[in-house]
Amino acid sequence: MSSESLNALAPQSVPCEARGNNFTAFSIKTFLAIAVLFVIAPLTQAQVVISEFRTCGTAGGNDEFVEIYNNTDTAIDISGFLLNRSSSSGTTGFTLATIPANTLIGARGHYLIGNISYSGIPAADLTYTSPTDATTMQPDGGIPDSGGIALIQSDGTTIADQVGTSTGSLYQEAANGGTVLLQPNTSFERKRGGRNIQDTGNNAADFQVLSPSQPQSSISPTATGSTIAGRVMTAGGAPLAGVQVSLRDNSTGVVRRTATDRAGLYIFTEVETNSLFTVTALQREATFSNPSQTFTATGDMVEVNFIGEARKGRAFSRTPRGK
Repeated sequence: MSSESLNALAPQSVPCEARGNNFTAFSIKTFLAIAVLFVIAPLTQAQVVISEFRTCGTAGGNDEFVEIYNNTDTAIDISGFLLNRSSSSGTTGFTLATIPANTLIGARGHYLIGNISYSGIPAADLTYTSPTDATTMQPDGGIPDSGGIALIQSDGTTIADQVGTSTGSLYQEAANGGTVLLQPNTSFERKRGGRNIQDTGNNAADFQVLSPSQPQSSISPTATGSTIAGRVMTAGGAPLAGVQVSLRDNSTGVVRRTATDRAGLYIFTEVETNSLFTVTALQREATFSNPSQTFTATGDMVEVNFIGEARKGRAFSRTPRGK
């Protein structure tokens, strides 16, 4: 994965290093039963990604962590993977931690690596000590606010994922940006799309600022996703095919789109649970009494239906477009 500067996302403040320690039942169910027979292909995703990281916390500049996420539905062996860091101007990386042998991340699970000074909950799965400065012989602060981090595979060279927060960091590919200065206990977290973690190769687009931090470890619940489905029909119950339906995550602004089938049914899978969404139905030939509906995805399935009527002088489509 290539990465770009996160500078545009971060709040500006004093660096942590300077702070010390002051810091419808039948129709929908039938549709879902049929839908599970097909694979709805998501965007290409990396298998193991850096899903959240913090460079300082309430206990000071070394109160830091890096959270790793298994972006697949099968367990992955991460034995021997390295967590490296780089400075804002360094040309070489420094290994902070090596993941022990026989370490697996379960499907949709997490693994948490933290500095020995990490003070959060849950406890880290693996800890490291801040490296010693060769000149001062004192701990040098671990992960720099304006540096970068990389997860490197067990061969020692292949980068599984990397994140940069400044143009000078080794682990980044910044088109622009500068030093990122984070508030204490503020982290960068990847955006989600259901159980998948967003990874387009652009850190500025994929990450968002999270305050307070919400680290997860191997003992945390695995990621799950809701299903949003419904039917678009006339007041008389006739299905409307080819209606464009959009799903907007109100917290991230990410929009997904689909169209109703011949039965007027649509479906979105792997939707982030407990997030606020807006579903909108749109068709040129129709108007809808409630074209946009906002709700929180709180369960395995949320049913959102729409009732439409023909615009004056127009007729409804009875088959999907292009069919």
